[in-house]
Amino acid sequence: LQLVPDDIVINRTSIDYAQIASVSRLFNERLSVIMGARADSLYRAVRNRIGRDPVTNLPILGAPANAGQPAIPGDKMITRADPRSYNAGAVFFIVPSVGVYANYAETFRPPAGAGNNLIDGTPPGVSSSTGYDVGIKLELLDGRVAGSVGYYTNEQDGRIINGPMATQINRIWTNLNQVDRRVSYRDNESWRGTGYEIDLTANLTKQWRLTFNFALPETEQIDIAPGFRGYVATHLETWQAAAADTTNPNRGQIQNDLDAIQNEISGFAQGRRLNNTYDYTSNIYSTYRFEGGALKGWSLGGGANFRGGAVIGNTAASAFDYLYSEAYYVATAHVSYQRRFGNVQARFQLNISNLFDNDALITTNYGNYRVGGLNSNPVQQLRNAYRYLDPRKAVLSATFSF
Repeated sequence: LQLVPDDIVINRTSIDYAQIASVSRLFNERLSVIMGARADSLYRAVRNRIGRDPVTNLPILGAPANAGQPAIPGDKMITRADPRSYNAGAVFFIVPSVGVYANYAETFRPPAGAGNNLIDGTPPGVSSSTGYDVGIKLELLDGRVAGSVGYYTNEQDGRIINGPMATQINRIWTNLNQVDRRVSYRDNESWRGTGYEIDLTANLTKQWRLTFNFALPETEQIDIAPGFRGYVATHLETWQAAAADTTNPNRGQIQNDLDAIQNEISGFAQGRRLNNTYDYTSNIYSTYRFEGGALKGWSLGGGANFRGGAVIGNTAASAFDYLYSEAYYVATAHVSYQRRFGNVQARFQLNISNLFDNDALITTNYGNYRVGGLNSNPVQQLRNAYRYLDPRKAVLSATFSF
């Protein structure tokens, strides 16, 4: 018996950085100010498996293949970047119970170490993010009620994503007997998010606490999968001609793949909502703790998580004629008992998720369908992928503190 490496990745990454930060409290601590700046220098060299040695069966290392080009043994995928990040935030209490806040932040994220190049053969770069939020902070009734109401906006540029529709692209090339043109690639996307949030915590009594939050998120696509869209534009005429060629026995499958590709691109319109954006999200939970009597040491609580319908596609009529998943809720609860045994503090807790065993079926995707599979019939969008909510689950835990 001999072990043979099945896969291997060599990733050499170095990040050098310098940063400075300050924290200030002014006007008898009614105003708090935080500021910072950071300079980074990133270098990354990656080699991963691009094939196997025909004699030893060991992995051959190199850079990922470019679109339509062979991988290069021994080559490296190199990423260099020198991002700069600035952050600032302030909270000012106008009166002891009411304050206002504002924050601004920048950050960056390098691409995952292992993976394909972009479809044009260049290595992925770093993504950058900026965001700010403003709002009101509340501390009412001697601190028994605390929370915030705020507005936020953030933008992410160049986030790395898996290359869309690689299966369909490669099947078209296969059906055209051009397997050497098959691709495996990554792409990127840029988007903007805004929204309003309410977050409250209320100590209704010394034993009874309630937490609640509600959010109205909104997203906007800026530039989605530019490499994929450019690649399709380059080859679309060739693919359409193949789908219309009555002598090609695979033209039906080519047309189906073209429908899927074009429907995917129709969902990349600038200004369109980003897929998986909920109409709203909300969570509520309440806990009561018994401090005397026969139930001393016991506490119990319950609540629910609510999710509005999420965008998961659009009709062929318009990129802004959205198709949604179903709204749903999941209830949760817990009961716990706490007691001291000598010098040991013990806590036993039972957590139950999906308390009412909600078995709702949630649509996750729509697919294209032509009646009878005939190219002459119009494309329809039908639900074709689903998920169930996780079933009821009970977890009993015990914690001992010495």
